[in-house]
Parts: sequence; structure tokens; C-alpha cells
Amino acid sequence: MTTRRLLLPALALAGAALGLSACNANVATIAARVGGDQITRAQLTDTLAAVNANSGFRCVITGGNTTKTVGAGASYSSAFTAQILTTLVENRALAGELRAQRLTVTPFARSIGETELAQALAPGQTGDASCTEQAQLVLASLSPGVRSQFVGLQAEEDLLAARSQHVELTPAGLTAWAKANPSQATLTCLSVAVFQTKAAADHFASQAKAGGASGFSSAATAAGTQAQSGCLQATTLPQPLGTEIASVHTGVVSSAFTYNGGYLVVDVTSRKAATGKNAAALLMGSLASRIGTIVASALASAEVHVDPAYGTWKKVSATYEVVPPKSPAPALLFNASAVESNTGSLG
Repeated sequence: MTTRRLLLPALALAGAALGLSACNANVATIAARVGGDQITRAQLTDTLAAVNANSGFRCVITGGNTTKTVGAGASYSSAFTAQILTTLVENRALAGELRAQRLTVTPFARSIGETELAQALAPGQTGDASCTEQAQLVLASLSPGVRSQFVGLQAEEDLLAARSQHVELTPAGLTAWAKANPSQATLTCLSVAVFQTKAAADHFASQAKAGGASGFSSAATAAGTQAQSGCLQATTLPQPLGTEIASVHTGVVSSAFTYNGGYLVVDVTSRKAATGKNAAALLMGSLASRIGTIVASALASAEVHVDPAYGTWKKVSATYEVVPPKSPAPALLFNASAVESNTGSLG
């Protein structure tokens, strides 16, 4: 699943949670309208400030180039402004889809959303190696209200994706999906031992196979190797490792597998249908491409009007977005971090 899918719509809620600052309280100008909903300049300004103040989010959405948020003087760049305004529009459009489908964010769906969000923000998953801040730190730096709404929107996206495949995002619904889709929802539980050389791995496998039911743990102790245990979905592993592990029968110690410059020996202890959050993670993984279609459909059907000062609403590639104007962003959109602290209040 893409980071943009997870982050950009969710960031749209930050402005609403922050409320209006004293500077913006009297500003009535509308930045955009989405059907019967409106996005004020104050909401846009507050959302820009919230995103810009969170180094983790800022790194992710700018692809590691945080200077993209800076415009002339004390304003945000027009591209950054258009990007965040697009997320606000997406939020309103998706909210309409939720109402139309009568979907509700339950505590269970919220817990799934928080797990999905943390995984998407994890270093190595964001698409830029320079964004190294831990996901939990990124989330913890948000105020409770903003974090709650951020997680809630992720849950809404998950609900829409699940509904598109006629799956209810509930414990019972996920259990039914897992039973009906064993190739996608079977967890392989195993122990793994890692070796530097094939000779060492082959010797270990021979000893483990000869030791019976406790052979793997006994061989690990004798070899001074600490085996790691856990459950995973074998088909999501890099190939050919995934296929090799899927071919190992339950209760059988494998031969040595080549992986990442070393060698693995595995002992498959059981296979079972995923449940709860494990099933949700597998379902969302299988639906990663669906959310893009869902968002694109919502944006295409929404009636959107954008203040020309911020850009125009256009179809770019497969979806719609705010295309920034060639002129600088309006001076209203102050970038407080670009202003000297001794200049006083902007209000």
C-alpha cells in the first residue's frame, strides 16, 4: 500500500482538530467547496501548520525534501499548499462515500486503523530512506485529538476497501474471509535458524531432523544458535523463499534455503487461518491497489470548486488534485517556522 494513500487523506483532519487560531478567526474566505461542505482558508492554514510542525509527516509527504514546504517570505510553497488542500478535499469526498454506504468506525476498526497506520509510517515503508523517525514517535507527537482523528480516517479507508470486496471489518467478518481465502489468509508458524555457510546449515538440518520432535531446539542449543519463532504469510515473502517455505510440510525440518547472503533452516510447527488484526493486515495487503481506485472514484464524482488563488481542480494521470497556480501562494498562508521568533504575533 502506498504511503500517499495512508497519509494524505488522514492529514486532512489535523486542521479541524486544531481549531481556528486568533489570527484566522475572522477570515471567512472559502478555499474550496466539496458538494455541500466547505474548506475555509483558516482550516487550510491550520492544517498546513500541523503538518509542517511534525517532522515525521513532513519528511514522508515531501519525499525527504522538507524545503518543499517553504515559499517566498513567510508563506508555504504553492505546491505544498495545493498538496494539503487536495487532502482536505479527499477527506470530504471520502466522508461522503462513508455516509452513502452507512459505514461506522467502530473501536475494532479503529484499532485496525492504528496498526495499519503505524506500519505505513515505519522506516523503510515510506518510500524515502531519509525518513527514519520511528512511526510511534511520529504518531505520539500529535495531540490526542489529532491522532484520534488521523487513526479514525485510516480506519475509514480500511472500511471502504473491505466493503468493496463485500467483507465486513469485524472479527466475525474477517474470520469468514480468512476461511474463504486460505491462499491469502493462512499463517505459517515456524522456527528459523540462520547460518553464514551452507555446510553449517546442512549439518544443523541433519541434526534437527534426527532429533525428533525436539530436534530443532536441541540442535539450536548444540550449535549455539538462537532460533527465532513466529507466524507469517509465506506468499508475502521474497521469492523463491516464500514458495520454498510454503512447500515445507507441518512438523518437518527443511533443508537449507539460500536467503540474503546466508542460509536458513526452518521448522514449520503449524498452519492456521489468520484471525483478528492478523487477518485484517492480510486483507488490507491484498486490497492495497483498491484504495487508490476508491479515492479516484470519490474525487471524480465529487462536485469540487477551488479558489483560484490556490490552484485549479484538474485530473492528473488517473485521479483529480489541486494543481497549484504559477504565482506564489496567498500571503495568508503564513509559515510560522520561517518567521523570526522576535517578530511578534501573526494575528
